[in-house]
Amino acid sequence: MKITVPDKIKMTNIPLMGITEADILKTIQTPESKERFLHMGLQLEFHLKNIRKGYLLVVTRNEGQDISVSEVYLIKRVFIQQLNTKNPIQVLESFIDRFGLEIRIDRETDKFFIKKAVPLSPSVDPTRAVTIINPGNHEFWLCQYIQINRSGNYLVLQVAIVYCIDITKYKQWIREMG
Repeated sequence: MKITVPDKIKMTNIPLMGITEADILKTIQTPESKERFLHMGLQLEFHLKNIRKGYLLVVTRNEGQDISVSEVYLIKRVFIQQLNTKNPIQVLESFIDRFGLEIRIDRETDKFFIKKAVPLSPSVDPTRAVTIINPGNHEFWLCQYIQINRSGNYLVLQVAIVYCIDITKYKQWIREMG
């Protein structure tokens, strides 16, 4: 099993959160809780572990024996305690509810799209079907796993998972953690 932590995460998430690559690897190898997500041939795993600074939520994409880290979030212990769950996808959903930006896919707006087929209007450019609503012009991280398929005369956006984190708001929360 080969685990890859991309440079983006090494240069952005690790310094911001004050964590180490070893924290990420330990969360993947020995999580407190883990959930698999399968959709459209995509296999993601969500790992949650209590580390010295709080809980680490790590999202990985699995392809055969290779694991690539997609997303990493440090979450305050009190946030997890208030949720009264350690189910990683439920934790992510609550995290998105707090830090997510609204996303529009054609005529539908939400902060979190999961396992959904969205028919696209003929006037929508499928390469621009996902729009982030960011009135404060904040820094953000977008996570999207989508496919565009044809169904008769219509294009359908097959969503495995799409969400967008307001990093400006999240950074402030992380700074308050100390």
